[in-house]
Amino acid sequence: MIKFEKKYYFKLLKPKYNIIKNTGYPFKLKVIDLLNKGEIIYFISIPLAARKLGLIQGSVYNYLKGNLEKPFKGRYIIKLITD
Repeated sequence: MIKFEKKYYFKLLKPKYNIIKNTGYPFKLKVIDLLNKGEIIYFISIPLAARKLGLIQGSVYNYLKGNLEKPFKGRYIIKLITD
């Protein structure tokens, strides 16, 4: 299952046309939740991801800087995707 944060707003506002091709952010985060059947969630910023997942923003930054291969907090695999 893949969730997109902006998908919620498209369902809520029901725009007639979707003219947004890019979010305007230079990167995205791909988070795989290993405890939730490998659910994949995409976020447009590190602070948003940290807030939604109940994590500390600084620890997510440090995890990404360290390029660690083991799951973050034993639960999440976080990858930085650049456009």
